[in-house]
Amino acid sequence: MENSRLAKVKKLLTVIISVGWIFFGVALKNYLAAKLENFQNLELANYLIEKFKLKGMGELQALFDKVQTSLLVAIILIPLFIVILSLVLKKRGKEMASVSNLMGMTLAGLWMVIGYYIAGGILKGNMIVPIFSVPANILQFVGGLIIAYPIILGLKRTKYIKNI
Repeated sequence: MENSRLAKVKKLLTVIISVGWIFFGVALKNYLAAKLENFQNLELANYLIEKFKLKGMGELQALFDKVQTSLLVAIILIPLFIVILSLVLKKRGKEMASVSNLMGMTLAGLWMVIGYYIAGGILKGNMIVPIFSVPANILQFVGGLIIAYPIILGLKRTKYIKNI
């Protein structure tokens, strides 16, 4: 009885984390799109053009489009990647192959991306400039997930660390 209840809780948490990930990505993408529609802050536009060594508003728009595309791809591919990885690892008999374990790592990565975004906004004085670092932070998170997963599996097999 307890195992089925725990399984239900894990599934519920997995859904909540997935929805949170999608919500964050879509909200960030929509925020950037809204800021682009009425880009009235010419000083900020000039700052971005200078910072990224762009040749005017056309290249700034192209950079915004690239960031929006990267965010959309990350929103879709990361949960899909986690589910596929979970299925592949379950077939191979890996003990930490559950979607909930992988989603826990995803939640940690989401927390990192949000934290870096907010900190960047505070440091830069506006919330547009740090949006450009979100795709790189997502890539950092995915790289960390790929590196950490085998390490955790190895540590779990030691006699010193039983309950990771």
